Amino acid sequence: MLRPGIAGSNTAADHITVLDQALHQIPDAHRYGSPILIRSDSAGSSHEFLAHIRSLREHGLHTQFSVGVAITGPIRTAITVTADWVPGFGRFPSRVFAINQAWLQLAMTGIDLLAWTQTLLLDGALATAEPKKLRYRLLHVAAKLSHTARTTTCASPPTGPGPPTS
Repeated sequence: MLRPGIAGSNTAADHITVLDQALHQIPDAHRYGSPILIRSDSAGSSHEFLAHIRSLREHGLHTQFSVGVAITGPIRTAITVTADWVPGFGRFPSRVFAINQAWLQLAMTGIDLLAWTQTLLLDGALATAEPKKLRYRLLHVAAKLSHTARTTTCASPPTGPGPPTS
């Protein structure tokens, strides 16, 4: 879309206009009934533009979007911290997307459960412990289940295996 040289930076309205013009160029047989992926860089990550893409679904278009963003220092740190919470986060267990999708959902649920356990139930050093320490202190503790006289008992050692060596 050509704009005058004195025009300001692109706005959500400009992005919406360009998107609508692009979508109208797609033949109806493909525009309705085929999934359409709309990709943008961080300039297209405004709430207004993304809400417009979602609203197109109400008009019969099967739209999805992907917005890229530059990896800055704080984002890189967040990714690194997240990788500490989920071992093997960089490697998915399968080549099948649906299996990886389920695995990621379960891993993120585990992260939430561990964080809430730490927030609501732990105090002292464990309340502020790193995820690796929590895994060794809480989750890697051996226990023995015993069934006697219609009663199930869980016997565990009074202390965990101790802090990790690395």
